[in-house]
Amino acid sequence: MRKKMEEIETVEEEEKGGKLQWFFYVILIPLLFATAMAIIIATISGVNVISKASGLAHQVTGMFGADGNEKGQKQSGTFSETQYKSQIRSLQKQVTEKDKEISKLQSELDKSQQNNLKMKQTVSDLKQQLKKAQQQQAANQKKLKEIASTYENMNPENAAAIIQKMNDQEATGILSQLSSETLANVLEKMSADKAAKYTQMLGRTGT
Repeated sequence: MRKKMEEIETVEEEEKGGKLQWFFYVILIPLLFATAMAIIIATISGVNVISKASGLAHQVTGMFGADGNEKGQKQSGTFSETQYKSQIRSLQKQVTEKDKEISKLQSELDKSQQNNLKMKQTVSDLKQQLKKAQQQQAANQKKLKEIASTYENMNPENAAAIIQKMNDQEATGILSQLSSETLANVLEKMSADKAAKYTQMLGRTGT
């Protein structure tokens, strides 16, 4: 009889151990594994599991003091909205100031570009004037040579008489185009004062 009781107790212990193993292998371990996988997947997805769990616990706790929590949330919401509006006004002010700076810089740039265009136009005009002056000088030089060739073939005394009646610029212009021999003959037929003056003027012009 005693042996029979021991066998029954052994069978009951084995059944309890089997149920406990069944609970661990079938329920607890899969549940822990599923929970761990859920946490890993949520973390990879960018979900803050700890924050979510804390928020859930806070909501559950808040059920016991809903009135106080609602007031705190309203106050917190009002502060956040005021701060948000203040930030918007600050950003709008910064944008307005930047727009003014951009407009000022654009105005200065436009003015600088206009000045550059004016300077370019001035340089272009001066080049045109210089070109015309050079062309005029070349024409005058050609004309002087033609006149000087006439005086080359003229009697030195007659040439001296005519040249002395000209102004100094015209006289030196013609004399500067004469050959050295003709120039000496013409100056010889002039008065000493005129000859000396024209000689000095021709020396300054490098003739």
